[in-house]
Amino acid sequence: MGKTKNVMKIVLAVLRWITVPLFTLLLTVIAIILFTRGLESFALSVICGVSISAIIWGTIYIFYKKVKNPVITGMSIVTLLLVILFAERLDENPTPKPAPEGKVIEYWKLSTGSRLGYVKYLPETDNGKAPILYMHGGPGASTAFGFNLAKLLAESGYTVYTFDQAGVGYSDNIPAKEYGMIRSIEDIEAIRETIGVPKITIIGHSFGGVLAAAYMTKYDKNVDAAILMAPGGYGNKEILLAPNITDLQDGTPGKPALKSMPIRLVCAMVLNSLGATPSVVEDIFSQQQAKKYVEDNLDLDRFARGCYCIGKTPKEVHPYMKYINMNLIVNIFTTESMRNYTNQEDLTKIETPVLILRGECDYISVEAVNNYHKKLPDSRLVHLKGFGHDIMQEGAPLNNIIEFLNTESL
Repeated sequence: MGKTKNVMKIVLAVLRWITVPLFTLLLTVIAIILFTRGLESFALSVICGVSISAIIWGTIYIFYKKVKNPVITGMSIVTLLLVILFAERLDENPTPKPAPEGKVIEYWKLSTGSRLGYVKYLPETDNGKAPILYMHGGPGASTAFGFNLAKLLAESGYTVYTFDQAGVGYSDNIPAKEYGMIRSIEDIEAIRETIGVPKITIIGHSFGGVLAAAYMTKYDKNVDAAILMAPGGYGNKEILLAPNITDLQDGTPGKPALKSMPIRLVCAMVLNSLGATPSVVEDIFSQQQAKKYVEDNLDLDRFARGCYCIGKTPKEVHPYMKYINMNLIVNIFTTESMRNYTNQEDLTKIETPVLILRGECDYISVEAVNNYHKKLPDSRLVHLKGFGHDIMQEGAPLNNIIEFLNTESL
């Protein structure tokens, strides 16, 4: 009898040891299947499955040693989490964007490998000055915010190009790992070469102002004049928000109001903060999903209220929004690149004449904008009463711009 009990103890001990790896294997297989449904890379799915399994079992043995049946408990919890996180299916088909009325979307195939969509505004009578290249904000927003300004400048005799940066709107996606300041700067230079002009005038709004300044730190000799409209902070690790700005605005400033956030996006952002490569983040939350997500979840009313002074939010909120296709993947990696790339001292080497415009209700702080004026040797700063961050949609301070261009542009 004693021998039988001993044998049973041995059998149970062996089963216990076998059960753990068997359930671990099962857990890993389930994880792989779920990851494969959501991710394009099977190899990445295997790695994620094994990693999840290892993390869960490690947690169980560290914190739940006294639980009599940790296998079943752990399996239930993990399976539920995996289903929630990675069985979530997101629409990957953002609505195709129409061309502006009376315009045709054309494309540049650049030497950098980017294929960028653009709209060209031609004057009835060209004034012979350098063509203007408009750079939109975001990062990852759209050139549609510049359509109104481009039209007004064309009516004043200028040739104007508005284009979507790589991965946005009319332009093709590129691999997530390639988004950043260096690629954006080289795309602008490739545009100038493609247009075939020795110099361009550049206008940048918000992040586009940061990009314009960064372009000049490398290609200053190729710029005739520059206008920075409500530019974001240059060389600042964080966005510098104006204090008490809601006293001047109709709503919460600074961030687009997104109605919801899918768990997969949360997971992608957490992995990115932990140092995951861009390709891993893109596997979990694709660029097409990122575009469709913003399209479906951006609260346009709240978005606009943070960009205008009290009482000036237009009845038709951003009439150009129907042309916009924002890309959060571009925003994530270009913002990260911007913080690491920009250095305020680089601005002191720029010789190009620069006009800086800031609205009194802009959520970007006066300090951030003043830094440009302090560092840029040939710059002038104009504070605009009654304007917010979205200067272009408010009729644009055209007189300031034309006066500057007539004076400084060749």
